[in-house]
Formats: sequence, C-alpha cells, structure tokens
Amino acid sequence: MIFLPIGIIGLLGILLHSGRQGGGGYWFLICISILPFALWGIHYLATSQMRCDGTVPRVSVRIEPESITVKSEKGDSTIKWSAVKTMWKFPDVVLLFWDKKNSLDHAFAVPVALLDEETKTFIENKVREHGGQVA
Repeated sequence: MIFLPIGIIGLLGILLHSGRQGGGGYWFLICISILPFALWGIHYLATSQMRCDGTVPRVSVRIEPESITVKSEKGDSTIKWSAVKTMWKFPDVVLLFWDKKNSLDHAFAVPVALLDEETKTFIENKVREHGGQVA
C-alpha cells in the first residue's frame, strides 16, 4: 500500500517540475512516478486471483503406525515415518518435513486443534524413533 503515496508524490513532482524550463529529468520523473502504480496494479491482480471460489477444500489426515496419509479431492499421499526428517511444533500447527533442507515444498501442516495430546505425542515419538528431529 506504500506504492500509492509514492506514486502521488511522483506525480506532484512532475506537475511542479513541468512549470520550469529544462526537460532533462522530465522523463525520469514520469517513469519513477508510474512505477509505483504499476507495482500496485501487478500486486492487486496477483492477489485478486488468490481467493477461493466454490467449495471449501477438505483434507483428511490418517495417522497409522507405519505412515501418515493425507487425502483431498485432488488425490492422496502416504508418507512413511522413516521419510519424515523434521517436525516443527507451533501453537496452531505441526509441520512435518520429508526433506533435509526443511523446505515448505517438501512439508505439510497438521492443525493442532484436530489432534489430542495422545496423537501429538504419538507423532513426535514416531519422528524421533525413525531418526527425525523435533523442534
């Protein structure tokens, strides 16, 4: 949202500068003042496409002794506990990574509100049992 005030300041600069003789910096001021509006427009178009139209996506998680399975309408994925390298615990979510780089491209989140204490302890023990780290 800072793009708009910067753009307005740039346009004011053009208006104030246009009364003077000398046009060397005129085109530079035009480009600088248009840039914030262009960035704001790109940001607006990108974020307006993110809203979810239609039904709310549903995901189910099945935790088993040898694996964890995540199912959605797009498909399902089963990951063995031995593949989970790291577990990050937060107040609202548990992140399970199956890549040593801890990249979010190789992780999924399990909402803590859906888990009871026994299940949270089970997940933590399974990660540690197979050599994973818990943070």
